Amino acid sequence: MEIFFVIWQFQALDNMQVAYDPYHQFSGLPCCLFSRQFMGDHVIQAQNIASHFTGCPHQRPELSGQFLVVLSLNQVIVLGVVLAAG
Repeated sequence: MEIFFVIWQFQALDNMQVAYDPYHQFSGLPCCLFSRQFMGDHVIQAQNIASHFTGCPHQRPELSGQFLVVLSLNQVIVLGVVLAAG
């Protein structure tokens, strides 16, 4: 039996919008904004999933539209281990 997942693709920020992403300035933080504009979906096999993430709705007064704060959970686990050891 094969397991498949449907992945939703959202629009990445354009160059003007990235300037208003408060997380973009922290290169070590696995977090960024995405537009909630739906770009389509993709069906992939379970073994092709490279990362898990969580998203939370976010509004920016400087920008029109709806956005998501996206945080990679795979990298958070690594950061947590490093912070706990330090």
